[in-house]
Amino acid sequence: LSTKNKMTTLCLTKSLDSFLASYDSFCTMRK
Repeated sequence: LSTKNKMTTLCLTKSLDSFLASYDSFCTMRK
């Protein structure tokens, strides 16, 4: 369970990172 939990957290963190990155570039583009 612990390992599965860790993997899920890692996956969520990665998708959040890519979301923030694309959001960041979107904001930069609009300026």
